[in-house]
Amino acid sequence: MWNSRRKWRWKYPNAFQLPGLMPSWRGNRRHRDALLRLVDKPDVDQYLSPYDGHLAKLVVQSVDDVHDGPANSTWRRTFVRNVGSPIIRIAQWAVSSVPDDTTGMGFEDWAITIGKWLVASGVLMIVV
Repeated sequence: MWNSRRKWRWKYPNAFQLPGLMPSWRGNRRHRDALLRLVDKPDVDQYLSPYDGHLAKLVVQSVDDVHDGPANSTWRRTFVRNVGSPIIRIAQWAVSSVPDDTTGMGFEDWAITIGKWLVASGVLMIVV
């Protein structure tokens, strides 16, 4: 769904939605960083960045139903990306086409599954 709250930028995460609600008590927040510098920032949902200790705007990963749902949050939303590590995604790809009930699988289905398993095994041997 495309809406006016969707924004794009070069910094990660590239795509996000602006918050739909702005608190009525919104003011400034005073923050002192590790170098004892004082900064007055707008009082919005923020987190302390582990990389350099500054206050960064909070961006929360959300599933599609929440991401495309009503604008009822005070934080930025982005979609879920690459949940597992590459090794787990490669292993999952090998068996992703196998249904829960394998009684209806024919020779071609088994051949594709075995071929994907061989490719995934080779890639995993190289990666690990």
